[in-house]
Amino acid sequence: MKTNEKKNTSAKKKLIPAVAMLTTSAVMLSTATYAWFTLNREVEVKGLQMSATASNSLEISLGDLSTGEGAATITNPADGSATWSRVITVGEYYNSVGKLKPASSANGLNLFKIDDESNIYAGGTKVKDDATVVAVENKNTATLTPGKATDVEKLTQIEPENKDKGYFIDVPMWIRTSAKEESEVYCTVTITDGNSATDVAGDELMKAVRVAIIPKEDGDTAKVLSGSSSLTTGALDATVEAGESVNIFGLDSKTYDADSKVLAGAADTYEQASKSAPTIVKANGDADKAITAANTAVFTLPAADADSGKYGVEGFIVRVWLEGESQSCYDLTASQDWNINFNFSLDKRTGV
Repeated sequence: MKTNEKKNTSAKKKLIPAVAMLTTSAVMLSTATYAWFTLNREVEVKGLQMSATASNSLEISLGDLSTGEGAATITNPADGSATWSRVITVGEYYNSVGKLKPASSANGLNLFKIDDESNIYAGGTKVKDDATVVAVENKNTATLTPGKATDVEKLTQIEPENKDKGYFIDVPMWIRTSAKEESEVYCTVTITDGNSATDVAGDELMKAVRVAIIPKEDGDTAKVLSGSSSLTTGALDATVEAGESVNIFGLDSKTYDADSKVLAGAADTYEQASKSAPTIVKANGDADKAITAANTAVFTLPAADADSGKYGVEGFIVRVWLEGESQSCYDLTASQDWNINFNFSLDKRTGV
């Protein structure tokens, strides 16, 4: 009897580490199928305000707004258009904006998302390794409706039909100069919480905001550009004017991956689609309270022609998205809005 008890005790002692090892293996197998990144499916921006100012011999425009019969439209500004100004506000040309959902990009031109959002879980902080990644298309833009807002300082939020939600917003802009020589244009971007200065969640989500300035066309007239209010089906236009490059502004560049990765390609799996994050123009000093991204040269304006009275003109797209791989993009920061302000100048300015 005692011999049997000893045998049973010995067998149990051997079984315990075996079970422990089996359990550990099972846990490893289950957790190995998930990545410690985020591409949040719940965060949605509920408001976006924009304004821009130009200094020196610069004027800026958001286009000519047509409010005749039928839907309002935005067209490129004519040479003599009254829309050319030193100060512009998006609410003077658009009256409502759809909710913005997180996407991810390595260059500001091509954006990507998880095809099936059920593969994003744990408060938006984990994505399955084998989740399919697809490219964001024109049809995935958030609705931006032309027309003058009731309060030009604040766009009306479109509530919440799925067709109005999207992963990015493209705003066409034009800038011109009377300078007689080719000029570098510098831009400082300020991103502030649109709710209140003490809204901690808003302050956090602001760090996930990405603003890309994409040069498209230059010359002596304002060329036609397509923004979110006029995009048709098909792939995003990823072309940039020859000799120029895209600049991406943000308050910080921290992503979940130690190597600072984002989604940089459509792929069979999320793991395969993760690449190095882009270089962004971060907030001055990268301080907690810094809300202004340091100024940088964003494109070169052609010289004006004094003899013909033609300006030097640049058309560009301002693309805004929420970087889903940002450490600041998670469920608890949902339902925020911000003010994004641009200051364009021909001289590089210092300080915040």
